[in-house]
Amino acid sequence: MTVDPEYGLAPLPDEGVPGPCARPSRHFFVPLLAGLITGSVVLVGLLVRLPYAIFSPGPAHAIFPILSIEGAPTYESEGELYFTTIRINETVNLVTWAWAQLTPNTELVDLDTVRPPGQTDEESHDRNALAMDESILNAQYAALTHVGYTDIPFEGDGARIEEVVPGYPAEGVLEVADLIIEADGVAIAFSEQLGEIVRDRAVGDTVDLRVLRDDEELALTVATAGSAEGTPLVGIATSTENLRFEFPVEIVIDSAGVGGPSAGLMYSVAIVDLLTEGDLTGGHLIAGTGTISPDGSVGQIGGIAEKVVSAIAEGAEYFLAPSGDATRAAAAAGDDLVVLR
Repeated sequence: MTVDPEYGLAPLPDEGVPGPCARPSRHFFVPLLAGLITGSVVLVGLLVRLPYAIFSPGPAHAIFPILSIEGAPTYESEGELYFTTIRINETVNLVTWAWAQLTPNTELVDLDTVRPPGQTDEESHDRNALAMDESILNAQYAALTHVGYTDIPFEGDGARIEEVVPGYPAEGVLEVADLIIEADGVAIAFSEQLGEIVRDRAVGDTVDLRVLRDDEELALTVATAGSAEGTPLVGIATSTENLRFEFPVEIVIDSAGVGGPSAGLMYSVAIVDLLTEGDLTGGHLIAGTGTISPDGSVGQIGGIAEKVVSAIAEGAEYFLAPSGDATRAAAAAGDDLVVLR
């Protein structure tokens, strides 16, 4: 430190060292301002919710270890069958939206197609659990009738609407909790019957319905729209009202807490394999997905590409896909596994 040679009153700062009253350099403000701006952008990105959900691959579950059959001879399989799942992130913000855009094997979908507005976590969980329970019953019936059990008593009381998707033709016509008992003159006992009738129509056609709403019977007409894949739909999710069977064989499947209807196809294949001589797997690892109707009809599902990726990660050699999803499944599989429909 030096003393001012002229006045000798106050010390002058050494060269390059700011004194007590020196103004901060503008080089100090530039990174500070940049940091504040960056922090604000990140904060906004985290707080702003977007109306999307993100699909990403989930685990594939081996079926034989969670399936037991009593009351009939069973036969071991040398291979394994898997049902596939996806993970769903329903809390998408700007940051996770950008992540999904840049990350392979993820898919952004409209949130309303995953969960209707206003549905709570508990309601969503209950709806998916009900769909899984129904798929297990459907798989048992389809498999048992396939291997020769006939005249299995079963009943259902119609298709109960669990969700009306905004923006689709059913909005403003049908309501959650409506019970559909007839479609185009065909009595509806099961929700799958309704889906099959709708898918048999061309996009833009109408479907005439008889509906019970608050104990009042209504005659309603709803048009069909096209999904992203061009499949006709009206924009509702349904479950079979009071589905019940009297099975001659006791079959137990532990779904391991997984919800939704898309394991039905693979459950039915596994049941058939265990109840018949020979080995449907041929010693291979086979994964797949698809809903199943009591009559054995296979229905489309969501997240097909992500489910193919989960099958590849498990080491599957073949993948069973609904016909309507097979093209997308094959594109996702590439040369890594063979897609069968």
